[in-house]
Order: sequence, then C-alpha cells, then structure tokens
Amino acid sequence: MSAFRILNPAVRGCKICDTLIQTAQADILGHSTVQAARFCFLLRQSILQHHCNLDVMLFCDRRKSKDCVCSLRDFQACSERRILTQQLTCMQSVKKSSERSLPAAPSLNELPVAILFSLCSITAIVMLPLQGLWASNRDIALLGTTLIFLALLTWRLPKTRFATTVAMVVLTWQAAMAVEPQHLPEMFRDLGPQQINNASAATNLLVLRVGMILPAALMTLVLCCWLPDCRHELGSLLKFGDWRRGISWPLPWWGVKPMPIWVYLLIGIPFAFPAFLPVINWEASIQRWQQLSLSVILMLPVLAFFNAVLEEFVFRIGLLPLLSQSLSIATATIPAAAIFGFVHFHGGFPNGWFGSLLLAFGGFMLGYLIVAQRGFSAAVLWHMLMDMIVLCFTFR
Repeated sequence: MSAFRILNPAVRGCKICDTLIQTAQADILGHSTVQAARFCFLLRQSILQHHCNLDVMLFCDRRKSKDCVCSLRDFQACSERRILTQQLTCMQSVKKSSERSLPAAPSLNELPVAILFSLCSITAIVMLPLQGLWASNRDIALLGTTLIFLALLTWRLPKTRFATTVAMVVLTWQAAMAVEPQHLPEMFRDLGPQQINNASAATNLLVLRVGMILPAALMTLVLCCWLPDCRHELGSLLKFGDWRRGISWPLPWWGVKPMPIWVYLLIGIPFAFPAFLPVINWEASIQRWQQLSLSVILMLPVLAFFNAVLEEFVFRIGLLPLLSQSLSIATATIPAAAIFGFVHFHGGFPNGWFGSLLLAFGGFMLGYLIVAQRGFSAAVLWHMLMDMIVLCFTFR
C-alpha cells in the first residue's frame, strides 16, 4: 500500500490548486509506493508551475527511521525531490499491467464555470458565422485586428488566457471554414463529403481539408508551446496512449467498474451509429453507393484518418491544455466538446442544432477517452469510424 499521503492541505482561495490536491488525495489512496510518489511529484510540479501562494504539506513515512515533512515552498531545495524523480523514472518498469487508474470525473465545483463558458462559446459561434468574410477587405482587417488584440490580452492578462487562447483558435478555425468556393482554385470548388464520386475528387477533398484545418492546428500548437503550463499538458496528451488503462462506461461518475479501453470501444462504437439514423437520407445514400468505385472506397479511410487526426489535435489535444489553465483537465472536456459540436453548426455533416448537439456529445466522449488513456490513439480511431459514416452516407 501507499506510504505517501498529503497532510493538512491549506489552500487560500485557489480552486485550481484545491482541485489538484483533491485529485491527488484520491489517486494516492490504494496505490503502490511508486505510483503514490509519482502523483505527489506531479502535484508539486503542477502547483509550482501555477505560481500559487499556498502551503501544502506532504507527509512521507517511507523511511521509518527518519520521517520527512516537506513544505512546498522549500521543494526546489528539498532532497526528497531527487527520490521522487528517481521513483518516477523507474515507475514504468515496476508498474503491474493489472493496475489501471481511473481519470477524475469533472469537478462539481467547476461545472458552473464550464457550463457558462460553453454557453458563451456556443452563442458566439452561432451568432458570428463569419460568412462572406473573405469578400471584404474590411472584414479581413477586422479579423486580423481581433486576433492581435486577443494575443495582447493573452500576454498581459494571465487570468484570461484560457478564454483568449480558445477564442483565437476558434476564430482561426471559423475563418478558414468560411472561405467561399469562388476564392478557391477550380479543382477545390463544390467539394464535400457527399460529392466524392471518383479518386480525384477524394484526393482534392483531402488536400482541401488539410489546408483548411492546418491554420487552426498551427495556432493551437503555437499557443500551447508558448504557455509553459499548456506545453506540459500538451506533452502528456500527445502520446499514443495505453490501451490497458481502465475506463468506466458510459460516464466517469457512474461508478461502473473500470474496463480496458479496447473493451470500451467495442461496446461504445455500435451504440454510436444509431445516433446518425434520424438524419440519414437512405434513398440518396443507396444511389450514391451504386456510383462508388473501388478507388474511392479505398480513399475514404485515408480521408477519414487525416481528418480525425487534425480535428483531434485542434479540439482535444490542443483545446484541453488551453482550457486546463482555469479548469481541471477532466472538466475541460465539457467546453471543448461544446465548441467542437457547434463549429459544425453553419456548415458540417451533420449540422444545425441536432447535428451540433450530437457532435458535442460525441466530442465529450472523445475528450473523456483522451483523458482516460492519456493519449490520442483511441479517440482518433473512434473519430475516424464516425467520419467514415459521414463519408459513406448522405444526410438530409
């Protein structure tokens, strides 16, 4: 059993650090000494990076002859850091494959903030579609000025960074998606998932999607690399992930016994397809299937894979670290899911209120997968299969 525990945490008005401490308390209980050492080390590192003025005492009775009580303020100079670092390094070699940790559920204390931010984001996206943006030089200049203003706010006001950075990513995404066909080369005009009838059209759509998503992906990467806290969280999510980690079905707070990620996908994917049934046009879909050639069928998985990877990078791997500047990583899945769903409101498959809500729920499950797996492979696979449905069917 664990030889580590947090002793008398005294947090002075900081919800972020309070959540970190509560999460670490829950994680430490019932785990091995090496795992507990890792949780304590990451807790200290997270609070130090947050630069919060608080006093957290960590009690260590690993050495019975000489108990050690370390103050967080003295952590940089404490020899215990060396011990924890060594144990963190060797954790992977001693961790048992049967030990699976469950990610923290969204915090109830943070839910009002997460819901309010989600509603504000949805309102802004629905009310500001940016249609016709590229037809006016004035609108283009206004967009550039807004992005510069948000960048200055991000630099000068750290407390608003979670909102300003997310706004920059969403604006960049919306601006790229608002490009009208007349501003594109002729080969890329009138292309969409429902217009793929040959291999050439599929290839052009792949190039078009990569080109349209790339600006938002680059904006996300620059922001996450610029901010130290986001850089650390980005590195922890930008991994293949462990498929043996435990996850509860269907939601983290239901208390269902954890199951491996691959079992979760086998159960969840068949339940995801019926959600698309109300918006599928079966008659048009059958006619389309009769026109598809073998080359197009082979291109569809490639197109779905690249689209899934890029969208997961922007809306999960990128947005979760940005939102975690103010929310816990588990709670950040809620506004990230709302944004992902409603950026499809004006143009997407599916779109409108039903399509956006459907995609928002799917985005929450994908975010939960990434948090649970601490990697992106499971979420990309699920997203890819959902994109295959969008590419193979015609919607009303």
